[in-house]
This record gives sequence, structure tokens and C-alpha cells, in this order.
Amino acid sequence: MFVFLRQVRSTFIIALTIPFSLILAGAVMYFLHYTINVLTLFAFIVVLGMVVDSAIVILENISRHREQGESQSEGAIYGASEVAMAVTVATLTTLCVFFPLIFVRGITQVLFKPFAVVAGVVLLASLFSALTLTPMLASRILPAVYVGRRSQNAFFRLSEAGFERIASAYSSFLDWALHHRGAVLFVALVFFAGSLSLVPVIGWEFMPREDVARVTGTLELPVGTRVEKTAEVMEWIAQVLREEIPEEDRLAVFTRCSEGEGMHGGLMGGEGSHIGTFGVRLVPREHRDEDVWQIADRLRKRIEEVRGLYSVENFSIELSDPMEGFLMGGEKPLSVNILGDDMELTDRLALMIKQKVEAVPGAVDISISREKGAPELWLEVERDKASLMGLNVSQVADAVRAGVYGQLAGKYRVRGDEYDIFVRLREEDRAVAEDLERIPLRLPTGQIIRAGNVARVKFARGPLQIERKDQNRIVRVGGDSHRRSLGRVTRDVQKAIAEIDVPPGVEVKMGGQSKDIREAFFWLTIALAVGIILIYMVMASQFESLVDPFVVMFSVPFAFTGVMWALFLGGHNLSVIVFLGMLMLIGVVVNNAIVLVDYINVLRERGRSMEQAVREGGRTRLRPVLMTAFTTIMALLPMALRRGQGSETWNPLGLTILGGLLVATLVTLVLVPVMYSLFEAPFHRA
Repeated sequence: MFVFLRQVRSTFIIALTIPFSLILAGAVMYFLHYTINVLTLFAFIVVLGMVVDSAIVILENISRHREQGESQSEGAIYGASEVAMAVTVATLTTLCVFFPLIFVRGITQVLFKPFAVVAGVVLLASLFSALTLTPMLASRILPAVYVGRRSQNAFFRLSEAGFERIASAYSSFLDWALHHRGAVLFVALVFFAGSLSLVPVIGWEFMPREDVARVTGTLELPVGTRVEKTAEVMEWIAQVLREEIPEEDRLAVFTRCSEGEGMHGGLMGGEGSHIGTFGVRLVPREHRDEDVWQIADRLRKRIEEVRGLYSVENFSIELSDPMEGFLMGGEKPLSVNILGDDMELTDRLALMIKQKVEAVPGAVDISISREKGAPELWLEVERDKASLMGLNVSQVADAVRAGVYGQLAGKYRVRGDEYDIFVRLREEDRAVAEDLERIPLRLPTGQIIRAGNVARVKFARGPLQIERKDQNRIVRVGGDSHRRSLGRVTRDVQKAIAEIDVPPGVEVKMGGQSKDIREAFFWLTIALAVGIILIYMVMASQFESLVDPFVVMFSVPFAFTGVMWALFLGGHNLSVIVFLGMLMLIGVVVNNAIVLVDYINVLRERGRSMEQAVREGGRTRLRPVLMTAFTTIMALLPMALRRGQGSETWNPLGLTILGGLLVATLVTLVLVPVMYSLFEAPFHRA
């Protein structure tokens, strides 16, 4: 602001808008019981450059009136009232994009409702400040006798000469554009069409993947492996971690073996003596050369080389926050849900789908949620024989359980303490599988027979856990993506699954983040459409015209082209964070166009011709347009460009608004005046 204004007093007047707006927003957050978190801080950062927009336009107009010789009070009153409606409408259009976010559904509402409320409150506070505080301070703080530009210091005169040259060059170019409207429209159309070609190149995902400075993983050995053997493998894994990750890049290394006790094993991905977990805590991203995805890629290759030597049946690596999986329903980012009651059939289908998914480029760490069953001894009762002897399955099972596990025979009481008395066979009578057939069974007639007379023993595997969803048995094929966006990997997985002949009684559908992506993009698209409609309605009521809002809306599609280029050049994917930035852009990019078109209308009402009004309006509004654009851009530069822990989340949001605003500002200064002259010519005003 100081670069454009070059006056301490003027800069101070506008700068006061920032603390006033943020303090009021903090008070509203307190009463709404909102917390300071990532998204509410996003709201503060994103609107930080916007809160001064209204004050800039009003103060710039007040200064122009003062230069024409008006007094302090007259300049403040007439300067503010002349653009008060324009800045009010400009702020309301920005609020229109936040309003639909309050009514979206699903996890999108949970994430973005506080964002929308906080940002909306800050903007309303900035409008109130611009309409009241800014004119009052201008009438008191600005000099009583306004110093002309020629009477200013040398620095002011030199910089003013530079601004005048920019304004003259812009005025000349605008004059050329008005006389070559066809060429301007052709170039704009070619640029827009070229930008659309980037859409297939850009991937999509639910949320930008963040480098959390943590790599964790799970190894599965054959079911039944003793914990001592698993511990040996985990010692080797610990050595691999130390070899592959330099000491200066890591803070801690840990490995453990799950013994199936407690909840820790379940949290880390599985239970049982055959499962081991490992992990490493890294230093913050800004202190190392490689990100977690590069480190994880090296670990995958190292483990894959020797997995056969150590009998590693499966392994997976996690790079996200451990709580993220619980927030997303406990599923992996890439997940295929197989529902069916026939466990053998769904297991075979899951193995087939796993092979298909592993062949998809970018799919990594593919695993099946249903583990192989633990080795068991099954005693199968021959019902016909048992029935002839007067026995049923329950009686046989009770007798076998009593012999192997034991049966409560009574209580032993001594000095107020009670102890259960369990009776079961001696250890030497239940040491081998054949001993099960020798367990005695009492017939209703009182005779004793062996269990082997009515049952036979066999070895089999029993399920460790049976998962259900919607009252159906479910097995998941889950994994993650690497070097490709999750959306593109999911799309290829769906095509691969479509080639499989799914048996009757089994249902296969995508889960994980693909469902969240569809739901979030659906509601955000609706919010985008509703926001555009509301913005058009607000502008139509202010302009009392259907043509002027239509002209202003030409800046919106070109803002999206700026977003596409920013994502492409920055290497980011389309996500809900980017969608949020696009929503904000709709309200932001039309603000400058509204102020420009509104002032052109004022000049036409004062008797200027069409071309005179467009040229004079563009030249007069060039500086406030550049000021409002650059204040927002400068506020977003740290969010868009700064690297560090968590930057993967906020960089796309900053780049989205930055790229869209840059392109939209150029469109506002050139294309909007050209479109105005085209559409308003038939309705020329005197």
C-alpha cells in the first residue's frame, strides 16, 4: 500500500482496517465456540489482503476529490458516497461464495463451515470499517490543505511519473483494444481454449498429501510365526531404516512385534505374533533434502528385494497421520470393498482384485484386510452316528471343551477368599491331535464311548476376525498411490475391476477416499453454481441491469484458467482445498470489475461518450484495481510459495487464488472494457 500511496498518513488509515476486522472476527469466534485451527487460520490469511480492498477504493476516491480542491469534509463525504454502493456490492459478491458453504453436507461442511463463517465476518467488518472509519479518519488525519502532487518530495514526484507512464501506456493499449475488439476476443478465446487442454493433465484427490515427517509400516509373516522369529525380522528392518535414512534426517526409529494383546497392535494395523510394525520419526521437511515419499520408495524397494528370504508375505507403508484413517472411516485412501457372506468366494475374489490393482501404475502398498486364518484343530461331528447314540453336536462340543479347556466344578473358600476349581484332562492326555478322539463321552444310557466314534479330527484355518458393513461380511483390498494422483489411480482401478466377472451374491464397490472425493466435489460444485447465481443477482440489483452483471462475469472463467495454469506449473492436483480457492476467486475477481463498470456508468451519466467513458474509467480505476489486486497477492505469497512443514496443504490454496487473481486482473483491465463496449453499445446512455 505504501508503494502505491507513498504517504504515511494514507497508509495508516487503510492499515487500521486490518486489526479492526480481525478483532471483531475473534469476538464472533469466541461466541460461536470456534477454535484456532488450520482452516480458521486459512480464513484469516486468505482474506487478509481483501479486508483493505474497500478502504483502498474509498480512500483513493477521497484523495482524488481532495486534489480537485474540495475541503476535508467535502472530500470525505463525496469521495466515500460516490463509490460506497460499488464497494458494498463488491463485498456482498464475495460473501455470496461463502454463504453456500454453510449448507453443504458431509465432511465438506465439517471442514469448511467455520472457514466460511470466519471469512465472512472479517469481510463484513472490513466493509463497515471502510464505510465509517476510513472517511472519518480521512477527514481528520489527511492534511487540511491538500498538497498537490507537484509540491510533494522528489521521491513522490519520480514515482508518480512512473505511475503516470504506466497509466498512459494502459490507456493507449485500451484505446487500441477498443478499436480491435475482434482481435482481443480471438486472443482471449485461444488462451481460454488452450487452458482447457490442461484439465486432463491435472490429477485430483480429496486433500493435498502432507509430509508429516513420519514413516510407519507393517510386516506380515506366515500366520503362526513365533514372536521370536518376528523379532529377528524387525531387527533387520531397524537396521534397514538406519542405513536408508541418514542420521541427520531422523529423530527416532522404532520396531515392535504384536502379540495380539491390547489395542496398540490394532492401531498399528494388525494383531498376532506374526505381525511387526516399524517406523521412523523424521526431522521437519525444511531440514532435509528428501520428502517422505522418496524415503518410502527406497524402503519399499529394499524390503521387496529380500522379502522371500525373510518369508515376508505382505508389507505396507503408511505416510499419513495415524488419526487420519480413523477420521476417514478406517479405510486406506485407495480401497475396494467386497461384500458377501461366502468367505471362501470373497477371499478368492479379493486375491484376484489385488492382482489387478497391483498392475495399475501408481498403486502401492496393496493388501487384503482379511488375514489368513490361524491354524486350528477342528472336530467335525458325524451327526448321523451321534444321533443313533442319542447325542447331539452341543453335547459333544461341551465334553471336548471340558476336557481341553476345563470346566468349573466348584468354589474353594478360605479366609473370605474364593477360588474357582477347574477340572480338565491331564496335560499328557491332551498333548497331541489324536488325544481329542480319545476324550470320553457319556451316552444317555450311561455307557462311555470315545469322541472318535462320532467325530473326526482335521487340521484347518479359522478366521482371526470377521468384518461387517451394513450387516454384510466385508473384505477390503486397500492401498495408496505414489507418483500419480489418487483420482487417476482410482479411475484405472475401476476400469480394471469392471473386467472381472463378479459372482452372484457378491457386491464390489469403491471405498476409501474415492467416495469422499465424489461427495465433496458434488457439494462444492453445487456451492460454486449457487455462488455464481447469487453474485449475478446481487450485481443485477445494484446495476439495475442484466447486461452489466453479464459483462462483469466474463472475468470468472478466465480466473479458472489462471487456476489451471497455477496447478499445472506448481505440480498440484485438484482437491477440496483448490475447490475452496476457486469458490473464493469468484467473489474476489468480480470486485475490481464491479468498481470499474460502476464508474464507467457514472461517467456515461455525466455525459461522456461510450469510448470516452471506457477510456477515462479504465485510466482512473487502474491504480485502485492494481492496489486491491496486489494487496491480496502479497498477502497470499507466503501461503503460495513458502516451503516447510504442512506446506503441501496450504501451497495449493495460495497458488489457486494467486494464479486466478493474476489472470483475472488482466482480463478485468482489458477484456471487461471491450465486452462492455460491445454489449452496451445498443443501449447507449445520454
